[in-house]
Amino acid sequence: MNWWTTLLKEQQAVSFAALAGARGTLVVPIADTLLSRALSEWLRGTGSVRGVTVNARQGNTVVIGVRLARPAFLPEIPVTLRIERQPELPASALLVLRTLSLAGLPGGVASLMKFVNGVPDGITFRGDTVEIDLHMLFRRSGVHEDAMRYIRRLHVNTIPDAVVVALEASVPIPGDALVDYSAEA
Repeated sequence: MNWWTTLLKEQQAVSFAALAGARGTLVVPIADTLLSRALSEWLRGTGSVRGVTVNARQGNTVVIGVRLARPAFLPEIPVTLRIERQPELPASALLVLRTLSLAGLPGGVASLMKFVNGVPDGITFRGDTVEIDLHMLFRRSGVHEDAMRYIRRLHVNTIPDAVVVALEASVPIPGDALVDYSAEA
């Protein structure tokens, strides 16, 4: 094991006490091509989906093309979604998307999901909305549960050809766990 891995594990065991008060902001634009590949690989395991394409657009809108495994003759089904509600950490880790259009299928995205088996835990379809529980997805993806303790704000938006994830994280000062660093600057 590397010295830095050992050091990080030791610090993790004591809630990163030696870094108390540290804070940072990270903005990550994730290209459509990477998201398409990741979602395709993730959903291919369900046996119901052949592939997914993502086309992010301006205005918190994304068009997701879904190619079902069966019936194989079906063309890609485009679903246009808009970001409806951001996570409100730490109280709620839900990212909510609303269906704006779903080519050829009435009843919102929930009707499309009838054809997909094994939807990952953490994704819930309710009529024309999709609720994504980030806590559950992080857990499922192998991200250590403690990581969410340090994320103070997470915001998702779109620009042409990318989904942008912005997060603010901090290591709390003992006895002052919810310091609002945004007021300082």
